[in-house]
Amino acid sequence: MVTLKNLLIIYPHWPPSNLTGVHRPRLISNYLIEFGWQPIVLTVSPDYYEETLDWDLVDTVKEHVIVEHSRAFKAPGKLRIIGDIGLRSFPFIWKKAKEIIRKRQIDAVWIPVPNYYMMVMGRLLYLKFKIPYGIDYIDPWTDGIPGAGKIFTRAWISNKIARFLEPFALKEAAFISGVSSSYYQYVFQNRWVKTDLPNVGMPYGFDPDDEMQSKPAKLPWDTNKKTYLYAGAFLPKSLYFLEKLFEALKDLNDPQIQVVFLGTGPYPGESITSVAHRYGLHRNVIEVRDRFPFLNILYFLKKADFCLLLGSTEAHYTASKTFQMLLSGKPVFSILHVESSAAQFLKEVTADQFLVEWDEKMEDKKLLKNIKEVIRSIRNGETSWKPDLLKMENFSARSSANKLAEILDGTT
Repeated sequence: MVTLKNLLIIYPHWPPSNLTGVHRPRLISNYLIEFGWQPIVLTVSPDYYEETLDWDLVDTVKEHVIVEHSRAFKAPGKLRIIGDIGLRSFPFIWKKAKEIIRKRQIDAVWIPVPNYYMMVMGRLLYLKFKIPYGIDYIDPWTDGIPGAGKIFTRAWISNKIARFLEPFALKEAAFISGVSSSYYQYVFQNRWVKTDLPNVGMPYGFDPDDEMQSKPAKLPWDTNKKTYLYAGAFLPKSLYFLEKLFEALKDLNDPQIQVVFLGTGPYPGESITSVAHRYGLHRNVIEVRDRFPFLNILYFLKKADFCLLLGSTEAHYTASKTFQMLLSGKPVFSILHVESSAAQFLKEVTADQFLVEWDEKMEDKKLLKNIKEVIRSIRNGETSWKPDLLKMENFSARSSANKLAEILDGTT
């Protein structure tokens, strides 16, 4: 009988939290046991979460995953001096982590970020117990904070703190992982870690079992129109692509096209609804900013005519939602940076028939023309859709868990 090694995963949010980042440790935890590692997740009790809870999501966690909960300070009310759950829970997670380590044989610690302050926990535990730890970048920290260039703002202050804490947290790291290797290259460039530090880029991946649990719900759109569905948080650096899409729809003037945005969240700046009004598309665009339960979103994707994927003008952006879109069985209409890993993924699985690529040298007119051509091809019925789903296995949660296990085996 193979003896499993124990991996302590520290992440403050966990199902029933409905935040996007939850899926990273959830998906990989579900498959680590196949590669010799028992995941033990240390998280914060749902009693201290501020977001709407999605209790159905708990059923997507496989039974072998061990979950330990800590307390946290209650979130403040209107005076939000410290609302960050990483700061509110830090002393409690520190205490609970020490209890777990004393009770169990922990072979390694893995900390996905954000929450960024939890990154420091890895080094503190190393200094006390000498347990190797790795940091997993779901997003960059230093220089990855929106609005950090505006002096004396909260984002500016956060960036200054990051420039001190991130090198401190990484100093004794045994390895680094990330959604994409591009997300953490700056830590090597800044020489915060050794140039030969083991590292691995691996996507969120997907769990086909999730699709089996999709949950029906009332469709929040007009079922008599051709529906393009964008599901998930909207990024400020997607605004340029959104505007070009709306400009194309305005010029094509097709009242049967309906673009639906669900769960776009509290993004800064002009709302999608406002942009739609600006282009005279208020009858063609629906936006619901409130988040929907994950399993409902999977159902909505199956019921749409097309899945809409708007990337970022940043090359390193990775769209984890791409996997759910492809598994829905519906064609994916995407506008992505040419160097985005999502664009490369769509090409690898021959799902790029409706892909529009962009780079910084492309003129506005060229992008607009390319978007119109794709929409026309869809409208004309040129929608044969035959992605090679067998090639998706290399991007599955199982594959990502395997990659993490390999780097863990090499550093423990």
